[in-house]
Amino acid sequence: MHPRRPFSLSAAALVLACVALPGSAAAASPVLDDVRERGILRCGIHPGLPGFSAEGADGRRTGFDVDICRAVAAAVLGDAEKVELIPLDAAEREAALAEGRIDLLSRNTTWTFSRELAWGAFGPVVFQDGQAFLLPVADPATTLIDLDDHRVCVLDATTSRETLERSAFAAGLTIEVIALADIASEVETYLAGGCDAITSDRSQLAAIRSELPDPGAHRVTDAILSREPLAPVVPLGDERWATVVRWAIHGLILAEAAGIGAADIADAAAIADPQTRLLLGLEPGPAGAAGLPDDWIARMIAQVGSYAEIWDRNLGPETPLGLERGINALWTEGGLLDAPPYR
Repeated sequence: MHPRRPFSLSAAALVLACVALPGSAAAASPVLDDVRERGILRCGIHPGLPGFSAEGADGRRTGFDVDICRAVAAAVLGDAEKVELIPLDAAEREAALAEGRIDLLSRNTTWTFSRELAWGAFGPVVFQDGQAFLLPVADPATTLIDLDDHRVCVLDATTSRETLERSAFAAGLTIEVIALADIASEVETYLAGGCDAITSDRSQLAAIRSELPDPGAHRVTDAILSREPLAPVVPLGDERWATVVRWAIHGLILAEAAGIGAADIADAAAIADPQTRLLLGLEPGPAGAAGLPDDWIARMIAQVGSYAEIWDRNLGPETPLGLERGINALWTEGGLLDAPPYR
């Protein structure tokens, strides 16, 4: 055997320089380059879903998914307002990604194997959900079995329709599936008595219920048909862009875990914890390898807040949806929300 040649300090420094250099091949990302040249992040969102993507009287959109778009814009462009929000129906999502019409999809989309193969890179999960039913309080149904001989409205081209049809067939139930193109059609059909229930993710059903003429006359079942991990998606073929988006979202989660919110960034220099200092760019970190400044996470938190602030502002107990964190709490608090270490 030949003795292994010692790895010199000069060689190590050269490798580190190549990795960290923003213009190096390692940092190549066609989508990120396009976003920077354009000066705008194009983000696909839901056309209208309270708490997630809703248009106000002034034309400004707000919501959980919208804030994910703005967070990524703040991280990569330095300004949360440098985003073009593009409403997409469920059936438009795949084509919008494939055709390069959007740089990011943030639209209550379930992460599945087949979708990742065809659509693009998913993750991280930003909302752990499950498919349930919205129905009148007067209807005693609580599970799928109870909905035998019911008519159920569902959005076409969604995993909700697939799950409903598979589950009903497996259980030997007679359920009339009424597939519709959009939520407005679902609600109109349901209120007119054209279907007995609506099925979708519990979060979406809570949003629908909040806008019904008499929300108290309707309920969302606790029992779920499936687990629905909702995650953002970026187009296929640009792993570096996928990494940047993934870690921007990890940054929102890590900020909450560190107890850091938008109001804390101005005084962040006083923070002593080494990991938090690294996350906020107070110490040199790994961001240079992606061509980003060390403070990219800090400027995102300053403008949009942590994951907790995004949740509370759009979905929390003080909002019309009134959702508790539940399994969407941090793992240290009994939930499933977690992020890898930033180093």
